Parts: sequence; C-alpha cells; structure tokens
Amino acid sequence: MDLARRRGYLWSSFEIYGGIAGFVDYGPLGCLLKNNIIAKFREQFIAKEGFYEIESPTVTPYEVLKASGHVDNFTDPIVECKNCLESFRADHLIEEFIDVDTEGKTLKELEELIKTHNIRCPKCGGDLILIRHKKGRFVGCSNYPECDVKYSLPDKGRIKIPNKVCEACKSPILKIGDREVCINPECPLKQVEVKEENRKCPKCGAKLVLKKGIYGAFYGCSNYPKCKYTEPINKKEVVGKCTKCGGDLVVREGKFGKFIGCSNYPKCKYTEKLKLDDKNNI
Repeated sequence: MDLARRRGYLWSSFEIYGGIAGFVDYGPLGCLLKNNIIAKFREQFIAKEGFYEIESPTVTPYEVLKASGHVDNFTDPIVECKNCLESFRADHLIEEFIDVDTEGKTLKELEELIKTHNIRCPKCGGDLILIRHKKGRFVGCSNYPECDVKYSLPDKGRIKIPNKVCEACKSPILKIGDREVCINPECPLKQVEVKEENRKCPKCGAKLVLKKGIYGAFYGCSNYPKCKYTEPINKKEVVGKCTKCGGDLVVREGKFGKFIGCSNYPKCKYTEKLKLDDKNNI
C-alpha cells in the first residue's frame, strides 16, 4: 500500500478527515491499471466464454439490509494470531477447518468452536484471539469474555501492529492510519491537569465530564449515548468565520500538514489552505 501511494497509484479517500477503510482515490497510473484489469475480465468472460455484462448500484438501501438480517444479526468476527499477528475471518476459518455452518452463530459460540476444536493459526500454528465484532473494534485479553480487560479502538482508520511498546507505560502501540498511539487510556503521556468546571453541553444542556480514550482525555456529554457531543481539552484557536455555515474556522492538522477547517465538521466540510502569514503565526 505504501509503495502504491508513493508511486501515485492510489490514496485513501477523504484522507484529511481520517480516511475510511476500503475507499480509495485512483491516480493516473491506478486508473490505467484498474482499466486493464477490467478489460482482461471482459476479454475472458464476455468475449471468450459468452457471458453478458450487467451493472448494479454500489449502494444498498437500509430496508434491504434490515429485511436480510444484516442490520440485527450481521457479524464480521476477526481473529488474530498471538504469535505472528496475522488476522483471519473467524467464521471462514471455522468452516474451512471443521466444515460447520456458522450462519447466525454468536461471537461466544464461534469462540467456543475455536477452543473446542483447537483451531490454530493456519500460518504458524499459534493461538487465535477475537479482536473485532459488530459493536465496534477493540483490543483485549485472549481470555475475553471471561476477562473483560479491553481497550476500545476508533471505528475508522486502518490498524497495523508495528510491534512497539510505549516507553512510558509499556503498553502495546498501534498504528491507526498514519498515527502511532498507545492503546492504554491511562498512559502517563495522555494525562492532563484540568480544573474542575461546571460546564454544560451546548447541544443538550447536560453536564460535560472528563473522559479518556485511545487518543487521550477529552470532554464528553454525560447524557451519552443519547447525546454524543465531544470537544477537546484544549480548544483550537479560532482564526475566522466559515463562509459556508457561519461557524468558527480553526487550524487543523492532517497527513499533509496544517489547514483551516470549519469547527462544525462533519456537518460542514469547508476547508481552505493556510496562508503564509498564518503559518508563521502558528
């Protein structure tokens, strides 16, 4: 992936906003390569084997996924080898090893099947642990759910394991997108001193409380999950007003450096480049 990006084949879509797994923008070379692959498919299956080509929408309505059971019952369980750190689909691995239909089985049932039949990593034979399910991503103890020590991960961003540990707390470090972070919310490097303030949520009026996440401390609404308002401990400096929605313009930082963006993101996605004078003052 890094090589493809350096050579201009493709990049993550919406990269300045963190990117979304599976969405990419193709560069000139990427477009040529993609079109060549499509042409080969057409040559093989249409010209040589006589198939007919059709094209369907890439977006599926919510009602279809609800009726099919994907909304209520769909799981995408991933297991990771503790030894070589390779990841595999748990349901596919079980069906391949013991020929059991995993449709509709819960995460606990899948984990029991792995333990009962001693299913091990197909690459190195190491132990497998469950690392993701439909309610979100997290890293945790291999004895989960008996041992509930776990750390939540953000829903967005490609996750890699660089085999590093935090110098301050010795917890593992993960690479989320292009950012390396310690998984431990209690890490000394993430601790901040904040004065006790009686602050109110601007969205619903409930009290704002100090919370801790993988990226460090932040303010969150006490009415969560009904209200999901959050704000950073140190608010960004306001440099102007958004011409699109009237919100505050603040300096943000993305993969390609600093830029000015609307504080009402993601509702308003207005951005502009930093001027030379602004860069010198920041």
